[in-house]
Amino acid sequence: MNVTTATKKPKRQNTAFKHLMILHWIMAAFILSLYITGVFVAHPLRVSLLAWLVPFLHQSLGMLFLMLLIARIFLLLRLFGHKYSRRSPKVTSTWLQPIILHSSLYFFMLIVPVSPIEGKPRVLSASDERRMIGAAVRSSTPKSLFSPAETVS
Repeated sequence: MNVTTATKKPKRQNTAFKHLMILHWIMAAFILSLYITGVFVAHPLRVSLLAWLVPFLHQSLGMLFLMLLIARIFLLLRLFGHKYSRRSPKVTSTWLQPIILHSSLYFFMLIVPVSPIEGKPRVLSASDERRMIGAAVRSSTPKSLFSPAETVS
C-alpha cells in the first residue's frame, strides 16, 4: 500500500521572521495612509486647520516610514548574512528573480520619500509665502523660471 503525504512548508517560528512580518504590515498601513494623505496634499481642503494638518501629517508619516524602511533593510541584510554565512547560495535564475524583484521594490520605496514628487510648477511671486511644516517660507525661485521666455532689452 502506497501512502503519499503532502509536503507542507514548515512554519517559520523564529523571532526575526516575526519581526519582519510585523514591520511588513505596519509599513503596509503606512503606505496606505501616505497615499490617502498624499491625495489631500495634492488637492487641499478648504478647512484651514486641515489644510495645515494634512501636509504636516503626510511629511511626518513619510519620515516614520523612511526610518522603518531603513530598519527593515538592516534586518533583512542581517538575516540574509546569517542564512548564507555557512554556505553560498546556488545562484540560478529562480533564485535571482525574487532577489532582483525585492531589491527593486526596496529601491523604489527608498527613493520616493527621499525625492518628493512635485506636481506642475506654480508661478510664485517674490511676495508669496508657502506654509511648510508650520513655518512660513519665502519662495526663492524667481518668477521668470516658470514663465514663458521674455525678451531682455
